[in-house]
Amino acid sequence: MDDRGQLDAAAAVVAAELRLLDPEVRQDAAAVDGLLDPAFREIGQSGRLWSRQDMVEALADAAMSDTLGAPVVSQATVEQLAPGTYLLTYLLASGSGLTRRSSIWRATAGGWRCVFHQGTRAEDG
Repeated sequence: MDDRGQLDAAAAVVAAELRLLDPEVRQDAAAVDGLLDPAFREIGQSGRLWSRQDMVEALADAAMSDTLGAPVVSQATVEQLAPGTYLLTYLLASGSGLTRRSSIWRATAGGWRCVFHQGTRAEDG
């Protein structure tokens, strides 16, 4: 992939992650389902391991979606891990505090899908 393709992929990965942070998308189980890979797993801030189904159901709960508040993303970086697979890392400031986040995204015939996500509480930026 040339530099332009890399930039396009990086922009698409960031856009997909931002969709998952959008409260309206988070409350739409079908939209979340379309962004998460069938093999999706998440390690939450608490250390809990979440399956794809766990996450789709939890995000549909308005109370959980509201904990993010108005999220502010900074320090985003995207790195290609393999053809069609990218690691996104960033700092998220939200109603639940400051967290360092990492997501692995895979290009599929149906669009970009998140395979893995982890959030870790951060003391500072």
